[in-house]
Amino acid sequence: NFGIKGSRIAIKADRTDSFVERLDGIDDAADVYVVFGGINDFSRNVPLGELGSTDVHEFYGALDYLVRTITARSPRAKLVFMTPCKTSGKHEKDIPASNEANHLGLTQDVYVQAMLEVCDRYSVPVIDLYAQSGISPFLPEHRALYMPDGLHYSPVGYERLAHRIAAGLTAVCR
Repeated sequence: NFGIKGSRIAIKADRTDSFVERLDGIDDAADVYVVFGGINDFSRNVPLGELGSTDVHEFYGALDYLVRTITARSPRAKLVFMTPCKTSGKHEKDIPASNEANHLGLTQDVYVQAMLEVCDRYSVPVIDLYAQSGISPFLPEHRALYMPDGLHYSPVGYERLAHRIAAGLTAVCR
C-alpha cells in the first residue's frame, strides 16, 4: 500500500507526493498493481488536459504516464484502475461534492471519464466505483451509515466498499 492521504495522480506544485512522483519508489516485481485515485485531482483543481496528453501536470497526461510506465517496468503484471467514489459535501475543507464544479468549472464525472478513456485506450481493466460502489452519499440512509461526513467511510462503509473491490479484483485478476 503506497497510498498517501491527499495525494494526487498528477504533479502539482504545492505537493511532492503525486502518484507520478512516487512511482519510482514502488517495487517493479509486483504481480498486480491497483491504482485508486483521482478525487484529490478533482477537488484540488488539477488541469484535465486531453486524451493523448503526456503532460504529467495534467490529469490525462499523468494517467497516461502511469499506465505506460507501470507496463514498461512490469509487462506481465496485472494493472487495474479504480475510479474515485462519489462525495457529497464540503467536509471540513473546501471540497466540492461530486456534482458540484471545482474551481476549474469541472465536475468529478469529467475526471472519472478521463480515467475510463485512458484505460480504454490501453485496455486496462477498471473497477468503476464512481458508478458502482454500492454506496451513495446522496442517499441520507447511506450517508449516515457509510459516509458520515460525505467524504470518508465509516468502518461499515469501508467493509462494504472492500467487498465491492474484492469482487472487482476477482473478476479482472483471474
